[in-house]
Amino acid sequence: MSTISPSRTHPRSHSPSRGPGHPPIRGHADPPIHGHADVDWRSYAAVYDVMAEANPAYRALVDDYRRFVGGLRLRPGDVLVDVGAGTGNYTLAAAEAWPQCHVLHVDADDGMNHRARAKRATTGLGNLEIRTAGIDAFDLPDESAALVTVVHSLYTFPDPYAAIAKMFRWLRPGGALFACDPGAPLDVGEWSRYVFRHMCADRGFARAALQLWRAREVIRQSRRIGRAVDAGTYWRHDASTFRTAFEHAGFEVAETRSVYRGVSDLVIAQKPVAVARESRRDETFEAAV
Repeated sequence: MSTISPSRTHPRSHSPSRGPGHPPIRGHADPPIHGHADVDWRSYAAVYDVMAEANPAYRALVDDYRRFVGGLRLRPGDVLVDVGAGTGNYTLAAAEAWPQCHVLHVDADDGMNHRARAKRATTGLGNLEIRTAGIDAFDLPDESAALVTVVHSLYTFPDPYAAIAKMFRWLRPGGALFACDPGAPLDVGEWSRYVFRHMCADRGFARAALQLWRAREVIRQSRRIGRAVDAGTYWRHDASTFRTAFEHAGFEVAETRSVYRGVSDLVIAQKPVAVARESRRDETFEAAV
């Protein structure tokens, strides 16, 4: 859920392994390698939303998500999970759109989750649960979720392909996926100028300059994120490879497009309705998308 550099979540914990269960690399894709990303997510979280509020591209992506979630066909009690949920802007949107559903916010960073809890307290949403866990430690029962969201976080996961397979397993047949991820490092300087121009237009030069100074940690951590992508510590991919990763896991992809000023790729997909365990063949599943 990035504001300058699109990222929201976990520090790397170990090197992934690309076994036979992973799709072949097509187009430009560099799988993550062993290494340490020197990103301070707690510092990033403290000023994250300051920049998010001033970033029109970020607000447009959240608005896209609100429209998507609002158009789903869900049932009371459905579980909607956001993995690498950051400061909670997407989980809040889901919880507000579907108060009768259970929304699960999952992020490995306490700083991100602290911000999300503060927002939950302000809104009074009772259907939003926040858990501190990395993707390797977190799990859900098979076919228990109606929606999986992963925005600007998948590329930081130790093994993105294994994470996608896990998400597929979590979803019930017909369940929906909203996945958005940057394919390569962005120009942090250009993005800083872009956000600053919009700050100036909204608040005037003096207030914009002060706000940018207060949010300078976002810029610093965004540069570190970019270096981690360049070094191969984080997953680097192109749009075709990103889509193929989900198709290989079994998803039916309904839509792909470029978002976030062309930096990120969006995949909207679902688990095929025909996919069900033998013991559940007699049940009828409604598609969410």
